[in-house]
Amino acid sequence: MFIIKLSRMTFKNFITIFLILATFCLYTIATGVYAQTISLESLKIKDIQGKPLVFNNKKIKAYVFAFISSECPVSNKYIPKLNSLFSDFKKKGVHFIAINANPENSIQDIQKHAREYKVQLPIVHDIDQKLMSTLKATTTSEVVMVSSSGTLFYRGAIDDQFSVGNSKPEARNHYLSDAIYKLLDHHAVSPNTPASGCIISKKEIH
Repeated sequence: MFIIKLSRMTFKNFITIFLILATFCLYTIATGVYAQTISLESLKIKDIQGKPLVFNNKKIKAYVFAFISSECPVSNKYIPKLNSLFSDFKKKGVHFIAINANPENSIQDIQKHAREYKVQLPIVHDIDQKLMSTLKATTTSEVVMVSSSGTLFYRGAIDDQFSVGNSKPEARNHYLSDAIYKLLDHHAVSPNTPASGCIISKKEIH
């Protein structure tokens, strides 16, 4: 009798664990949260001033890659907000980098755009779209946050104030800043959100 009861108890525990794991898997599929890792030190990039960007600073806790374009209205509306976030979180160990992967923008276009919109973030001209491919970005105004250890922590919208054909007086959901605070407080990976903006055209291979 004891063996039978123990077997039933073991089976019951197995079913419970199975249901928990199944629920977790469904949640990750639904939200797009995966423990993806990116080799930051393998990224060999320079900003538009020719300054190499390194990813071995132990004081940095996370990197936010913000995809922008000189021609995208949604992206341009978010530049003041990116400047503000860049300034607010710099002292907290979160470093922002703007990425222009638009194949139609030259380095001169990007520099002119940076002056006109007073972009404070370092800007990378992702001319070969390697960063775009590595980070799997698809739209301008999309942000990708990676922890210093290389864990993909958040991908998606900055907030919900601006979208294609729509602008709100203010944001109701501050997705990126919430994700940053979660990372700083050692919480779990943040759910992904869809980012509204302009599709990044893929560079034609001749």
